[in-house]
Amino acid sequence: MHEGSAGVTVLGDRYELGEEIAVGGAAVVHRGHDRVLGRAVAIKLLAATLELGRDHDRFEREIAILGQLQHPHIVPVLGSGLHDGTLYYVMPFAPDGTLADRLKSEGPLSIEAVRTLATEMTSALARAHGFGVIHRDVKPSNVLVSGDHYWLADFGIVRFLQDAESSRFTPSGIMLGSPRYMSPEQLVGRAGVDYRTDLYSLGLVLYECLAGVAAFPARTAEASARLRLVSDPITVRAHRPDVDAALEGVVMRALRGDVEQRWTSAAEMAAAL
Repeated sequence: MHEGSAGVTVLGDRYELGEEIAVGGAAVVHRGHDRVLGRAVAIKLLAATLELGRDHDRFEREIAILGQLQHPHIVPVLGSGLHDGTLYYVMPFAPDGTLADRLKSEGPLSIEAVRTLATEMTSALARAHGFGVIHRDVKPSNVLVSGDHYWLADFGIVRFLQDAESSRFTPSGIMLGSPRYMSPEQLVGRAGVDYRTDLYSLGLVLYECLAGVAAFPARTAEASARLRLVSDPITVRAHRPDVDAALEGVVMRALRGDVEQRWTSAAEMAAAL
């Protein structure tokens, strides 16, 4: 890392650090420029609270795993490293933003678009699950958009962040942080969550894309989380009657509170589409 011309920060002698474009609880995202290939990139700087040494070694191992997850709808990691004591990694820049951006600006998606989203995301998850990698944070802000297609970002990084930082719980046992798209088993901090947690989170995303509202609407995130622990959502077609029964069935089965009643795999869920 060094300061380039006109005070521009350059990471790894390759990536120019540009303006901040997004802020999350565990990372800040900047627009960047790849000097070697002459293209825009996104640079994610992870929380500065991580313990370097142990965390840096684990981070590099997680990045190496991501290199095995080559798939048309998984966002690749282009580079990674350490910048002024802060871990970072580099991804392609998505000029069309994220699914969260699209939902905010346009509202519910067309049924055809949701079917495409579901097909591409289940395919990406099937690939990752085949390598034993659980995403753990499937949500609209982790889905990049380009035209009519979608890419899932941040594979493997979520587990690294969760393990590196201490978990936070309310006195009643509900996990705090970003619980809006967590499965019931994640919310209570159950050990040994498996790939079906990703299918539940994807179901929440698909429900919102179709219905235009959250599957478990409530005034607070904790109240929504509590609903997920004790109930299943009302049907998609209660909000949007034109959704066909087959697509609704795919989404609703993914949202079963009992993991044994969900789809047995992302591939099975994809086939049902």
